[in-house]
Amino acid sequence: MNSDGERILRNDLASRDVVARAIHRSDTPVFLDARHVKNFTKRFPSITHHCLTSGYDPTVDPLPVAPAAHFMCGGVQTNAWGQTNIERLYAIGEVACTSVHGANRLASNSLLEALVFAEKTSAHIASGKEWRKRSSFSSSPPVHHRLPDRAELQQKMSASVGVERHQDDLNEMQAYLKSFESLPADNTTYSEDDHLFTVAKLVTTAAQLRHETRGAHIRTDFPHPDPNWQGKQITFQLKEENDEHTATGRTVTPLLT
Repeated sequence: MNSDGERILRNDLASRDVVARAIHRSDTPVFLDARHVKNFTKRFPSITHHCLTSGYDPTVDPLPVAPAAHFMCGGVQTNAWGQTNIERLYAIGEVACTSVHGANRLASNSLLEALVFAEKTSAHIASGKEWRKRSSFSSSPPVHHRLPDRAELQQKMSASVGVERHQDDLNEMQAYLKSFESLPADNTTYSEDDHLFTVAKLVTTAAQLRHETRGAHIRTDFPHPDPNWQGKQITFQLKEENDEHTATGRTVTPLLT
């Protein structure tokens, strides 16, 4: 409900992308009203504890909520064992592209990914077929660019590449990201921040290229699915000298680093 206590949706059980858009488009803060739910504290003890810690009693107070989007949903291609095309790198869950995601996130899909693929992947890892001596991992800051502040990056991604997207906002975000690529590194950058920065560039560029609305990718300037994009994916590769990019049924874009 909104600040006036009015429902913002006719169907409270609408799919999460519909709910997220309704919250995103609301002119006032939006709240989840769980006060009518019987035995809430017993049925949802973890949620109750989290709410109480944050200063809200779900049996008395409406709970403030914010819209969320799945930025990385089925992004990394894997086989049935969770293997990627990089040796010893596995992916499971929402980040993995296993063809069971569909156009939206469903609870049953999450259970399938968490139980079935997790078991198959762990069994493959435990077999030791591919494992060698683990290489050292360096967390030293990169030297080729200064990274944006993490909180600022998160805020800008939510605002420009979040629940709803538009070319102008995407262009503005792309310009912001490019401003960090040729600056010297400082002592506050870490490997995880570098990875977050890379993901932000990938998601922003892919959202710019896909001139349609499909699944969780909502383009307000292209509000309908484009048949030409049916069954196609955007795949990124590191650009190397004399590298040629070809693929069947998908758009391939080099990632310049």
